[in-house]
Amino acid sequence: MSRKQFTILAVVLALGSVLSLPSCGLPQRLDGVSIQPGSGTFLDPDPRLSINFKAYGSYLHPVATKDITSLVVWTTDVTGLVTITQAGVVTPTGNGCGVVNVLATVTDSPHTPKGQVYIGHATVTIDDSNVPSCPQ
Repeated sequence: MSRKQFTILAVVLALGSVLSLPSCGLPQRLDGVSIQPGSGTFLDPDPRLSINFKAYGSYLHPVATKDITSLVVWTTDVTGLVTITQAGVVTPTGNGCGVVNVLATVTDSPHTPKGQVYIGHATVTIDDSNVPSCPQ
């Protein structure tokens, strides 16, 4: 094999190994959390109704958006108006009306820096046409 052929082969092999890398070589890292839909309204506080929320993670290295609904901790900032499952399903309790913030939180994931917390937000409005003071 001539020197020129060897050089061409070495360049082709090096280029092939670089192109086969899935990203820049850094581990994938979570950069943020969002919730879809961003808001929802119950026109009646009927506990048979529900809204199914999904959490999406925005990642770097490589850039991607993934469904992380099952990886987040689902909570609300107001107790007693709705229940929320760990699958992101929100249901009114039938105990009144108001506005509730839904939170999807990621901590201590293998894709987050130690101590970093990511939170996605959505808003749920529970209305009741029989109560004049409820949000309209």
